[in-house]
Amino acid sequence: MLPFTVLLIGLVILASGAPKSEQNPQEWRWTATPIVTAAIREKGFTGGEGCQEVRAVAVAPSDPSFLLMGTDVGGVYRSLDGGQNWTVAMVGWWARGSEAFAIDPRNASHVIGAGTNSNAAGSANGIYVSFNSAASWRQTVAQSDVWGVELDGNPLAFDPASYDPAVGMCMVAYVSTPSKGIMRTADGGNTWVSVSANASNAIIAVHPNGAVFAASNDYRTYGFYRSLNGFKSFNRTTDYVLGLDVVGSSVYISRWDGVLVSADLGVSFHPVGANRGLPPAQPIRRITVSPANPEHMTCWWKGESYNWTRYFSTDGGTSWELSTWDNTLSSMPYNVRPGIVAFHPTNPNLLWGVGGDWVTQSVNAGQVFSWAANGFTGVMAGGAFSFNPRTPNSMFIAFQDYNGAWTQDGGQTWTYSDVSGNTWGGMSYGGYAIDTDTFVTGSAPSWTGNRSLKVSTDAGASWVSKTDATGSPLLFRGPDVSMGHPVLPEVAFASNFRSVDGGATWFDMQACGAVFTTDVSDEEIHHNGNSSVTLFGTTVDRSAAVASSDDGTTWHTIFPAPGSGDTDKGIHDMFYDSTQAVLFVVSYSDLFQCKGSSTFSDVWNCDEITVLPHDQYNATRIRSVTVDSRRSPSRVFASVAADFYTAENAVVGSFDGGKSWSNLMLGHLQTPHEVSWLRVHPTTGELWAASGCFGLWRGSI
Repeated sequence: MLPFTVLLIGLVILASGAPKSEQNPQEWRWTATPIVTAAIREKGFTGGEGCQEVRAVAVAPSDPSFLLMGTDVGGVYRSLDGGQNWTVAMVGWWARGSEAFAIDPRNASHVIGAGTNSNAAGSANGIYVSFNSAASWRQTVAQSDVWGVELDGNPLAFDPASYDPAVGMCMVAYVSTPSKGIMRTADGGNTWVSVSANASNAIIAVHPNGAVFAASNDYRTYGFYRSLNGFKSFNRTTDYVLGLDVVGSSVYISRWDGVLVSADLGVSFHPVGANRGLPPAQPIRRITVSPANPEHMTCWWKGESYNWTRYFSTDGGTSWELSTWDNTLSSMPYNVRPGIVAFHPTNPNLLWGVGGDWVTQSVNAGQVFSWAANGFTGVMAGGAFSFNPRTPNSMFIAFQDYNGAWTQDGGQTWTYSDVSGNTWGGMSYGGYAIDTDTFVTGSAPSWTGNRSLKVSTDAGASWVSKTDATGSPLLFRGPDVSMGHPVLPEVAFASNFRSVDGGATWFDMQACGAVFTTDVSDEEIHHNGNSSVTLFGTTVDRSAAVASSDDGTTWHTIFPAPGSGDTDKGIHDMFYDSTQAVLFVVSYSDLFQCKGSSTFSDVWNCDEITVLPHDQYNATRIRSVTVDSRRSPSRVFASVAADFYTAENAVVGSFDGGKSWSNLMLGHLQTPHEVSWLRVHPTTGELWAASGCFGLWRGSI
């Protein structure tokens, strides 16, 4: 099957159902915006904050310049330069993340991947195949369930004995599915058949002669399996095996009694050595052995309370030492993660792993792992962000899981800010820079926890929780949206709160849950000095749009949330197009254009825009909208996030004021995904996109 099939199918699907904007979407360009410090930039690195849990790292045995990396919900990345740089590899990959990869040992362009979405079910999960080094993918098996957390290894493996010189690739591969046993392909991954109902959620490894091994620590199918006939039959021992690797003719396992090796195809095992240095009588996980020198190996131990330790050996397991981490080049806090490792095929001292929520590299056999995540941009914005109309290059953006960061140079460099005071990170939502030193955000103890209004007056160095007259914290009651008044610099809004003194004190607006936009364009602010402003927002419960003509002192309901449905209820975003006097509104996952009077006395009419490009499942779940009204006609942009899969229409745009639309993802390998928020930079005109676990991006012509 030709590798271009996936891309062509995707183009046909995504091109249907919408009149096209006159602007050619292929002229649009996307650039990832890593959260990187000035110090890291000065050392010559582009940066990459990571910030998503890495579940898989693989290096091509026949071409070590090609590597793959998969995350839990933040997509798939590839490197074509030996891990120096990483780029998104999501064309045709519809799952949110990946649990594992198998790269053909004889052909680096041939890859099979296991698509997943952390612990969430969905039809985008399953098996994917690529024939062009992950430039594009095709799903060949859809499965709703996911691999369990106790799977600590690769459930995919090629049979190196199945290489067919006529087609230039290995034809046979195996996968241990999450709950339906083992499947086998005989045509390189295009089609799969079940060969055993046993050994679900297991690690798979294949001997050079075609013998297949499986190791499971799953309570349903635990044990060590060996088959000499493609799993038509097998032998099983009821051991809890936590690691499996095959190098040369040797089979390695790790379990409660350390690391063991077999020289007789898994019939019998003995310790690789004295195993000196490993914790005694403890479950040793994920044995990984260098194909270049089997004396070099790694494993790890999952101690209690995140006391997770990694070990390396350079004497075949006789002795083990603790690995350490150098996080100098990381811009985010370090958190311990599982001992995922991939050895270079010919250099036993070079290996890649995971340290914190990013990729690491060791050049000394695992003794020290250092950040190696250039291009891995996976931070998730917490709610909305907004540009300050006076100092748009000064921004504070809140992050879910990793607090937030600020920039004073339009996103070229960033400084991490510990809003929560936790050492590992924290939950922040709706961040905004009132001025170059004063930031506001909502800090929460969890994803769904109450957002406590916090303010920093020293550029994020410290934060103070704001309280009411009784000393109780001010809690967001409305959406996680903050912004400033377009004309009055001392007036700012954070969810349902309003400040008139630059963030020193805050008052509940009661009738307004959050301010989203204003009828005064950036052009009017900077060139005409317009001070007559109408602000637009929503009620606390998002059930109606509200407006204010007195700078947020009083609010009037102007129309109920348009649309209907059981999910994504109410208004989620809105943006005013001052050129057309139209309020674009995202409500119930649809996009509307609403027209009315700023006197609040006339009836507003909202019409749904039904010509938006659909995703690969013929759906369009709109999450945000913004307008560049400096152009004539106005440019309107909307974002899409499906949550349970990666929608291939993450950003759509209209270059004629909303009449016709284009998918701004088409024709590009490097694009954002699962975009939750959009805003246009008021001076550069760049479209900024915040994604759900795919980082920050900027788009422009």
